[in-house]
Amino acid sequence: MRQIGFILVACLGAWACSEGGGIDETPCDPNPCTAVQPAACNGNLLETYASPGECAVVEGTVQCTYPVAQSTDCAASGQVCDPDSAACVGCLIDSDCAAGEVCRDKTCVGSSDPCDPNPCTDAPAPACNGDVAETYSSPGTCTEQDNNPICTYPVSESTDCEALGQVCDPDTVTCVDCVEDADCQSPFLVCQDHACTAGCIDDSREPNDDVASATAVQQDALWADLVLCAGTEDYYAVVAAQGDVISALIDFAHADGDLDLELIGPDGS
Repeated sequence: MRQIGFILVACLGAWACSEGGGIDETPCDPNPCTAVQPAACNGNLLETYASPGECAVVEGTVQCTYPVAQSTDCAASGQVCDPDSAACVGCLIDSDCAAGEVCRDKTCVGSSDPCDPNPCTDAPAPACNGDVAETYSSPGTCTEQDNNPICTYPVSESTDCEALGQVCDPDTVTCVDCVEDADCQSPFLVCQDHACTAGCIDDSREPNDDVASATAVQQDALWADLVLCAGTEDYYAVVAAQGDVISALIDFAHADGDLDLELIGPDGS
């Protein structure tokens, strides 16, 4: 039903005024509800209205209610009701169309642009960008490359772990003291449960903990940053002829431990 109200000049009680200024006890007789009403959208229903309508006086106001003469369900034909033209049309906005289509002039058409409509609506999970923990927002920016959409999502929040003296853990995307032993920056610290604790990390010359696995040393070799962990021995092998002089020197901090250097012959003596 379609309602239209007419405000009358206030009169006594619930009576209405006549054109001559008197009291008209029957403002609905004759029926003033004779205007032809335009079709209109009621949601996705396209409705037309019959005339005359029904007249009623409510608090001194004449109200006209026009019955629906015909109702068309636009959705039943895969369309939507356009309130501007009072007609069933293919679409009003892109979301009225199927995937891969856009709304142009109230008609769904295939889109040749892979970025129209924007497919970048699913932001990626938080991630580490180096040692920066980042979260991302949606929608992203779409660019076309070889007729394929490439999505770039803006960073909504970032934390520089390095500025805190920490590193970014890619599993939890949080700042922690360490992820691997190298993050502790000392051969005498190891990474356990994202924390640097006392320990020992052997050097890159391992394994060389016995004569059979001794690391070969070339003439005039100079090696730095070697590590000998507590309770272990490291062996290095040199090739020398009878009468050759072998000179070897180890330099270490006594605060880190007391090291001994021994020369062992081919027979183990």
